[in-house]
Amino acid sequence: MHRTLLIVFISFFQIIVAFCQEKPELSDSTGYNLLQDVGKYAVNELDMKISPSFYTKWASNENPNIFVYVSSKDSLYSPLKSSFLAFGNITEEDAKAKSTEYYEKGYDVLIYKTYGTSGTQLSHHLINYSKPSIMFIGFHEATHQHISGFVSLPYIYIEALCDLIGTQGSLAYTKTHSIENYEITKQFVDKVESLGQHINDCILLAQTYDINLPKSFASLKKEICNLPKNETFLIERYDYDINNAYLIRYESYTKYYFKLKELLTLYNDFSTFWNFIEKLPNDESKINALIDTEIIKLKS
Repeated sequence: MHRTLLIVFISFFQIIVAFCQEKPELSDSTGYNLLQDVGKYAVNELDMKISPSFYTKWASNENPNIFVYVSSKDSLYSPLKSSFLAFGNITEEDAKAKSTEYYEKGYDVLIYKTYGTSGTQLSHHLINYSKPSIMFIGFHEATHQHISGFVSLPYIYIEALCDLIGTQGSLAYTKTHSIENYEITKQFVDKVESLGQHINDCILLAQTYDINLPKSFASLKKEICNLPKNETFLIERYDYDINNAYLIRYESYTKYYFKLKELLTLYNDFSTFWNFIEKLPNDESKINALIDTEIIKLKS
């Protein structure tokens, strides 16, 4: 009898905990509600398939996810299989200890921290970002979930695709559902794209270890330092010591972003864009050729 009551109590407690996770009590629910709207828009308007638990549950703590990127100092080459080591909720001191191993071997290293992942769990840090940042993160992570269900792509295309839907999904959403936020969202997108182009310029120089690379690094750092102080997410995303490990991290986000953007712009339709992406092989050079051919066809 006592055991039955205990089981009932535990089950009731689990239901209460789950309910609290799915319906978080917030002093300011703006960020939370915006993420819910992004999820609905992604499904209903952008033809995306995402998890029913999309940003409904709390992360177990407020710690960021930490990644360590490693690169040769004189080329964009990483000794790591995937160019980075991924850690869960560990301290930054632990990540520093791991990165020191590679630094002492003569490599460039970058310790990167983020509060947004494809697990789409809530944190107070995340939901207190600016509205454009929250939209960008929401659409970016929704894209991770969406494409994982129907296509296998090289990592260098996955992140570029997620950033593209992060920016263009945000613009599309504000045009129809939040026009009062369109201008600030456009300014946000312009900054992401300007930094992306600047990073691509550095990558081209780094590939040949061009003598102008330090000057390009300094110019990129200056642009980052001029980001608005209230754009916490952009500062946290880009403001690190700039070296080859930094470029290796961002190459997957920026290298093919503008090629994908040109294709989406020519289609002017997310469904048609997804239909094309769905047919792509898991081969970087073949994808490049297919997109180039499609762009030429659409322009003719």
